[in-house]
Amino acid sequence: IAAGVARCRAGLNDVVVVLPGHTETVTTTLFTPVSGAQIIGAGFPGAANAPNVTLSATAATIALSAANMTIAGLNINSATAAVTGAIVITGAGVTLANNFISFTGALGTNVAIQVTAAATCRILDNYIAVSSTGSIVSITGASTNYLVHQNFFRQLVSGAYVTSDATATG
Repeated sequence: IAAGVARCRAGLNDVVVVLPGHTETVTTTLFTPVSGAQIIGAGFPGAANAPNVTLSATAATIALSAANMTIAGLNINSATAAVTGAIVITGAGVTLANNFISFTGALGTNVAIQVTAAATCRILDNYIAVSSTGSIVSITGASTNYLVHQNFFRQLVSGAYVTSDATATG
């Protein structure tokens, strides 16, 4: 995935197709974000042969900090306890859609999906199962016009599904 994203040209909406059966293990950052890059998994999210990304260390992260990025159709999982920044969205126009996200390692109060100062962010049609006493999705800072829609949330412990601080609008 990182090699495909590295070949993307900023702002041109290049597409990286991740084929069924592809697996990638992340210990730090999955890729260097490129504006407009679309990472699309071929296959059915949740299926055993769907493209799979495993966050295998506490510092492992998928950082979506470039504008207009899309991640769709992937299995994203972790059995690692206390992953601190699993999916972090800070870019404007980011879409996280139709993924199977499963974090079975105890995250404690850490958040699975953190939206910070991102404008027009969309989190759509994902299956998200998390073992956390914190929220699954946390929206903080100057986030505006965000959409969290038609996701299936399964909290494996006892936290909130979606939280937003007082400064977030939209």
